[in-house]
Amino acid sequence: MRLKISFILPTILWLAILSVFPLVYSIYVSLTDLSLLPIARTTFIGLQNYLRAFTDEYFLSSLRISGLFTAGALTIEFFLGLGGALLLYRRFCGRAVARTLTILPLIVTSVVIGLVWKILYNTQYGLINYISRELSLPVFPWLTSVQTVLISIIIVDVWQWTPLVILIILSGLESLPREPFESAHMDGASNIQIFYYLTLPMLRPVMLVALLIRFMDTIRIFDTIYVLTKGGPGGSTEVISLYIYRSVFRHLDVGYACALSWVTLAIIIFASQIFLRSILKSFR
Repeated sequence: MRLKISFILPTILWLAILSVFPLVYSIYVSLTDLSLLPIARTTFIGLQNYLRAFTDEYFLSSLRISGLFTAGALTIEFFLGLGGALLLYRRFCGRAVARTLTILPLIVTSVVIGLVWKILYNTQYGLINYISRELSLPVFPWLTSVQTVLISIIIVDVWQWTPLVILIILSGLESLPREPFESAHMDGASNIQIFYYLTLPMLRPVMLVALLIRFMDTIRIFDTIYVLTKGGPGGSTEVISLYIYRSVFRHLDVGYACALSWVTLAIIIFASQIFLRSILKSFR
């Protein structure tokens, strides 16, 4: 027994150093006024950072922006993902090629995608506005207008991550048993009835898993928005992660940033519990 423990002990210690210690230390830092300023003295202030978070209008604004972005991206990605999965599930010529092309956005890093879309969105020289001019369509300042910038970022996220939703739902479709569908066809049920009364209820756990994964990603998105707008214009795209970044590297307020990170984690855990309970109910 001691020999077995001795084999896994180095791994446990390494994981503790890399994961557990930073986690515990961040909790302590969130209870202090630690700053990156060399002349600043660190003092223990208890829950003041957490209380400050709920009265900070900029943090509440970033929370609202993150909520709007998450709601918009999740809704569009879910319906497009469901439709794309149903389409790729059907047998047609070139289905294997279509499935392969679907995952291409997933293999490109978010920074590269952000840079490419930033060029496409360029007001004067971007391809999107160029095509709009050629077709005599309205030209929009995609990333420089408060009215269009959030929608523009949602479009980028939908383009990048809808394939993931498609793959998850498609895997769920592939795993469904055939017997209920064959019985429904023999009983004279229409395709719409089969989809509504069989496919959707049986796919519900898979769809909830897809929504849970995408929710946890969208609520903490950073790289794509940082490359596209850096939170602008006028803070209209400053989501939670960008505000935490600004708190550390501009205001040098590490203690407050750690508290904001834990508040964000609490929000993610709370919302994830709702998804998980719905998933568990689906299996009962």
